[in-house]
Amino acid sequence: MESVDRLVVSTVVDNDAFVGGFLTSWGLSFHVRVERGGEEHEFLMDVDESPVVWIENAKKLGLEPRRVEGIFISHWHFDHYGALSEVYPLTCGAKVYGPTPFALGGIDVMPCERPTTIYPGVMTTGSIGRAIREHGLVISVRDEGIVLLVGCSHPDVLNLLDKAVEVSGIDRVLAVMGGFHVSSRRDGERIGEGMLERGVKMVAPMHCTGYEARDAIRSVVGDRYLENGAGRVIEF
Repeated sequence: MESVDRLVVSTVVDNDAFVGGFLTSWGLSFHVRVERGGEEHEFLMDVDESPVVWIENAKKLGLEPRRVEGIFISHWHFDHYGALSEVYPLTCGAKVYGPTPFALGGIDVMPCERPTTIYPGVMTTGSIGRAIREHGLVISVRDEGIVLLVGCSHPDVLNLLDKAVEVSGIDRVLAVMGGFHVSSRRDGERIGEGMLERGVKMVAPMHCTGYEARDAIRSVVGDRYLENGAGRVIEF
């Protein structure tokens, strides 16, 4: 897998706000900006369910939707793609990538059932899972490792992480961020231990990760735990 020189991940929407004044919604959306060879490129990972929340928070972050080249949808649940019909027209014909084919009323979707490169240094894991097909977004930062962004991790976040390492060929993991889809302390401890075993440097459970599970993950990974929410901007 190729790499980017710089990565900036901004949380546009989450269940919780990290910065005061940002709106919240039961959903998730990341803005991804990469720099490679002096050029910048911008992508979205999921778009939440509420166009009102997404647009307002995007304005607060100073984002310009017309600069977005690609929109990555982790899985076809409304809280991850519901605002797409109103966010997509704000772009200049961004490509839409999904885990499987999906009818979106005039919006073409490129199904990524296998690992797919979106831009050099940015790729999908390819869709995994049985009842719910889902894929993660992998970004390789030069000389540092990979960042994995996940939507709800229905196939289990550790499975998505293992797939990301496999398809990228890189076993150094800078961060795993997004919904982990667990609620119990026991599952949180399991995931925290799995992250430590895999050497993950930053762990940011969000969205559909229950607070008891988050507390358990924090207790296991310690200072590798990364608090995140709407309005936070993280640079790699």
